[in-house]
Amino acid sequence: MAPLFRERLTPDLTSVLSRPLPHMTSLAIYKQVLSRDWLYRWLVVGASAVVAGIGLFMIRVTVDDAGMGFRWEDANAWFHHHPALLTLLWVAYLSTAAQLITLFFIHCPREPLEGNG
Repeated sequence: MAPLFRERLTPDLTSVLSRPLPHMTSLAIYKQVLSRDWLYRWLVVGASAVVAGIGLFMIRVTVDDAGMGFRWEDANAWFHHHPALLTLLWVAYLSTAAQLITLFFIHCPREPLEGNG
């Protein structure tokens, strides 16, 4: 995954990559292409998700839970018999924003090719 800031790319990036692109004349051009590539990928993914969501909404797609054998009443009763698990799930649900912000700050200080992502 491309780093969050372009300045984070190391000057010896072409030596780190297994297959440097021979048609790139300078490292600055390579950095610019790399940033634009990831930007365009995320724009396409985001636009596709929005278009798919709008399309599914317009044709009124619904999920038939009972047809798949899932009953919400039974699931609700089971969770109410396990209050510790119910509390844990509520805490996880209510702290989603804090979890995303924490992941963002964990990932930011990494070097460009360090670790997963």
